[in-house]
Amino acid sequence: MQLKSNKHLIARDVAGIYAFINDFRNLETVLPEQVRNFKADADSCSFEVSGIGELALLINERVENRKVSAVSTGKSPLEFKLSVELHPEDENSTSVVICVNAELSPMLEMIAKNPLNNFINIMSEKLKNAMGH
Repeated sequence: MQLKSNKHLIARDVAGIYAFINDFRNLETVLPEQVRNFKADADSCSFEVSGIGELALLINERVENRKVSAVSTGKSPLEFKLSVELHPEDENSTSVVICVNAELSPMLEMIAKNPLNNFINIMSEKLKNAMGH
């Protein structure tokens, strides 16, 4: 299953947004309200999501000023990849899309699709609010 958040235009240069998303210690400010027990270092994080359980992510790909991707690790009940993609529009604005790619059974996909889609849309909206001027 592949999901993409709504695309948001942020009034900030791509380097500034990349620096923010490149350090998972900043992630807590853009996570939805139902997230609890957030812990992070620069490259990994873990947190609990109501109704899902504990999720853990490890950054596995960085493309400077373009993308940061992370994969689920540890005891995450879902196996998935989360990517934040950056598209510079001009020197002072950047489009951002958050993507989730998960291998789920058809039954689990039916249950998880809407909550995951909502989760990444909230993240992208909060990122816009946190980074916009």
